[in-house]
Amino acid sequence: MLGGRTLGAEDFSPVSVLLTIHFLTFIVIMLPIEQLVVRRLTIDRSRSGLPARAYWLAGSTMAVATLLAFLGADHYLNGDRRFVVFTALTIGVHFLFAVARGHLAGWRRFRAYGMSSGSASLVRLIVAAGVTLVRPSATGFALGLILGPLVVLAWRPFRRVEVDREELDEDAKNTLDDRGLLTGLVLAAASSQALLLVGPLAVGVLGGSAVEISIAFAAFTLGRAPLTFGYNLLARVLPPFTEMAARGERQELRAWARGMGWAASGLAVVAAGMG
Repeated sequence: MLGGRTLGAEDFSPVSVLLTIHFLTFIVIMLPIEQLVVRRLTIDRSRSGLPARAYWLAGSTMAVATLLAFLGADHYLNGDRRFVVFTALTIGVHFLFAVARGHLAGWRRFRAYGMSSGSASLVRLIVAAGVTLVRPSATGFALGLILGPLVVLAWRPFRRVEVDREELDEDAKNTLDDRGLLTGLVLAAASSQALLLVGPLAVGVLGGSAVEISIAFAAFTLGRAPLTFGYNLLARVLPPFTEMAARGERQELRAWARGMGWAASGLAVVAAGMG
């Protein structure tokens, strides 16, 4: 919003497209990878790292997004091909960010998870404010998006720590298999979020101008703002729910699911009324 008001709708268009690509790839691809890391470490604390399919998914996502940015640079990016490079860097840095946060949550370092997430947003805001005051430019706002996630490294996320909980026994570990899990998480995220996230790009496909793309981005960003609470909450509830599933506590999990379902329904009614 700060960038849009500073640069104007037309000049902000490349940033809005970059942010749209970021939101889409992070929610649909990187967040499921983060959840996979959390789940693997919850089941077995020695399972740091990622399976090959996660690296393949992240790499192919970066390649496809960068190619699309290159092909659509004239229409979507005002011809500024530096944003093609920014697209690749944004996806790569946020892949690191997702894996790092997954390790923090998997080792139950929830305070560090929250602090690193909040600090990344704070760094973006500081960079945006600095760019606004010193020399407003689309590239300056884009660099803030790239630099922000790197702050997670200050919490040394890949450092192994002792968790103050009993390790699951081998029988419990063997009840949970993550084959097909990443695919399911990606499909679930895509089916529930893609329509909202892809809105500004759809405006461009339909022939919308740079101004209309920026306006659509602002409108869709307001629509997805409340969802950010849920994204961060996932990392907090996933470890205990994973352990409950491993121990066969299905009845308790169903009770939680019913409670969250009723709460979501009630909040949806309130949100619709406010909307």
